[in-house]
Amino acid sequence: MPPKRKKKAINWGPVLAIALAVNVVLGLFLSPITSVRKLRILGAQPHDTTRLRELAHSLQGVPFGLMPAERFESEVLRQRDVYNADLSHNLFGSGVLRLQYRRPVAILLGVPNTYLDDQGVLYGSPEVIPGIRQLSLQEDYMQPVVALTQPWPSAVVAHLCNKLDSFAELEGGVVHLDTTGRLWISKENSGKVDLGGTEALDEKLRKLRQLLDDEPTLLSKVKTLTLTDPSRPALDNGKGTSR
Repeated sequence: MPPKRKKKAINWGPVLAIALAVNVVLGLFLSPITSVRKLRILGAQPHDTTRLRELAHSLQGVPFGLMPAERFESEVLRQRDVYNADLSHNLFGSGVLRLQYRRPVAILLGVPNTYLDDQGVLYGSPEVIPGIRQLSLQEDYMQPVVALTQPWPSAVVAHLCNKLDSFAELEGGVVHLDTTGRLWISKENSGKVDLGGTEALDEKLRKLRQLLDDEPTLLSKVKTLTLTDPSRPALDNGKGTSR
């Protein structure tokens, strides 16, 4: 009969050390002392600071390991003018909330505090932005049935509003869009610029830039400048159209 093997004694030291370490780590992760006690908010706009401070209170007493970062960021993003929110925090009670707001390129005419951002998104904001370009949408676009069946080219219009900032001659000009997709720009004491449809928009703007560089006072001399076909611009001075 073979001799019986002796059972090795378990070395409980390392096991207990690991268990203790796990316990300590879990204790730290789940301890209220690791909650965010100081939150730095970077990039907040003045109109939004009160709301953000109130939201920050919801983080107090929440342990590091139970921090609902995604839910908190979602709450921050409920304000439509906030484009991005990122919360980071550590075990020592410090946190940082980094914010990015939408960049408006126009305000919707007749609808207070409603802006168009550079991505083509309409959003509401209590912020008052002086001197921003006005955008006039045909009233039908505001009707739910039409809005669902005929979405408007918001990204193209945003691109136009952004580009027009480089035209000093059209400062203060209003961008118009009707439900056929026709775009034009009107300005008090100035001729209308008819861009036609939304196609070849950059080409039309290049032609407009060329015409204004050649004759800076052109728009004060015409009733309508038509750029539907940028290769053949048409000038209407009220007495007839010429090309």
